[in-house]
Amino acid sequence: MEHVIRTEEDVKKYGLPEGIYYYVRQGGIVKVRKEGEKVVVVYPNKKFLRERIKELKEKLTDLKNQLSSIESSGKSSTPFFVRAEHIVRKMVDKEYRYIVALIDGDRLLNDKRGIRILEQLMKNKEYRKTILDTLKESPVYKGRKFAEFIEKADEVRKSVVEERKKKLMSKIEETEKVIKALKELERMIR
Repeated sequence: MEHVIRTEEDVKKYGLPEGIYYYVRQGGIVKVRKEGEKVVVVYPNKKFLRERIKELKEKLTDLKNQLSSIESSGKSSTPFFVRAEHIVRKMVDKEYRYIVALIDGDRLLNDKRGIRILEQLMKNKEYRKTILDTLKESPVYKGRKFAEFIEKADEVRKSVVEERKKKLMSKIEETEKVIKALKELERMIR
């Protein structure tokens, strides 16, 4: 008599690899038959399993590429020339030095948006005026540093990225378990 594997208990009952449960949970179907003490896999067949393993390996590669992309985008390094120009400007340009002190600009060197802001401050006097007016008139910035807002936004972005990384790593781990289980299942087929 054939049995369809539907639950984790079924997987344990028939002594199947643990990862089969993940496969079933994703919509996969496994049918087994007991022949004495031995469990024989009736469905899926070897050809189907090989195709499914190939698909899952492609999915795994894609997930790992996504994770790699997220990890590399999180690394920010201040281009040397921007840092150098910032230091020189602070020494020679009184107005620039004033606004950088006001917004706590040195802290902005650690953030991509902060770097863009500093580049604009170095090159565009109108932008400096706009920032100064905003800092003076806006109740949001009263008594607080501009860089704090950039850092808080960066913290939120980092937490979202970390959550996405955790989800991807979980998917990678589950996909690896399914691949391993399907390979074991393939060995069980005559």
